[in-house]
Amino acid sequence: MSEGDHVLRSIADWDLARAHWMRGELAEAERAMRGELAKAVGAVRAGRRDPYLVLVAWWDLGRVRSAQGTLRSALRTYRDALELVAEAGDSSAPAGIAHVGLAEILREQNELDVALEHTDEGGGHCRSLPNRMLLAAGLTILARIRQALGDTSGTLEAIGEAEQVGLSPEITDLFNPVPRQRVRLMLIQGEIVEAARWTAERVLGVEDEVSYLREPEHLVLARVLLAGEASKPEQARLLLERLIVAAEAAKRTGSVIEILSLLASAMWAKNDKEQAVNILARAVALAEPEGYVRTFVDEGAAMGDLLSEVLNARQRGSLDPPVPAHYLRKLLAATEKDATGAVPPAVGLSEPLTERELEVFVLIAAGKSNRRIATELYVGMGTVKTHIRNIYRKLEAHSRTQALARARELNLI
Repeated sequence: MSEGDHVLRSIADWDLARAHWMRGELAEAERAMRGELAKAVGAVRAGRRDPYLVLVAWWDLGRVRSAQGTLRSALRTYRDALELVAEAGDSSAPAGIAHVGLAEILREQNELDVALEHTDEGGGHCRSLPNRMLLAAGLTILARIRQALGDTSGTLEAIGEAEQVGLSPEITDLFNPVPRQRVRLMLIQGEIVEAARWTAERVLGVEDEVSYLREPEHLVLARVLLAGEASKPEQARLLLERLIVAAEAAKRTGSVIEILSLLASAMWAKNDKEQAVNILARAVALAEPEGYVRTFVDEGAAMGDLLSEVLNARQRGSLDPPVPAHYLRKLLAATEKDATGAVPPAVGLSEPLTERELEVFVLIAAGKSNRRIATELYVGMGTVKTHIRNIYRKLEAHSRTQALARARELNLI
């Protein structure tokens, strides 16, 4: 290509970045995508580039950052994308891409109502876009949000519509997550035989060569091996230990967190409780700074038992690495809510702190100012002040110092 072929050169560079992504080379992919986007955004602002194509690129970058385990960075990516659309004065259709990306991150952080709002906002727009993969992804995310909310019929409706988009099952999971998520929903609903049939049709085995492109399918296989009364935890362990070596070597923290949580479940099923606790503590320590929740909660009631053991170990001072008690309590509360539909009150509190209030309180304990808290949580100053007032009321405190002292009495932090 000549130096003047700016558009073709940009497309080629972006495909090279995608190739890095598909090989699991996330740092290289993120660096290349970030550089290309900086040039593309300038072209949009100068009126030389269609915002739609840039939003698709932003979607890729957000997903790469999510795979790196940097959920907060991914959130900023999608929010920046929405700001670009607003600046360009374009139609709302391209913005649907960013809304879907926000929904996926917020779902993981268990902000389910807000995530649902973004799927409602983004899903309709994605129907008018030429890229059908975006619609399939949006519907799949919607199905997962509805499942987390306990809406079984809505879940089946969304995943059924995603299947009707008509993407080939041979397309890699990175761009067609529908088949794998359908099987995960089968497992959640106890349809283990059907899920095992799918893994057989995909010719998945414990001794397969591991790769980033097949990692999501192999994680489904691990869940199948851990499911039901005829579970095979030793086979799951063998597969997961090979997957974790590859993920850690490539610094794919998002994968590491998920694989470790499943490996802990496998060790728990083998009755090696001490090893299970230590492994899950590693996963939780990596997950806490970014606010992961659903990765743990979606594994079901057994994960709740395992999290309880991790919290007990933390309180005995025998946990390595140490994990904040408030975060473990948050995960346990979310697990119990999934099982019972109700949030358990904290011991010593007549009214429990909400998940968001706990997040605010952790930042208070870290010495963050109200303005900094607002920035880190992507909310307004007024919202932060409201949360702080509620925290003081529930803890019967009148200052940060009193609130922190009361929280330590209750072992909330």
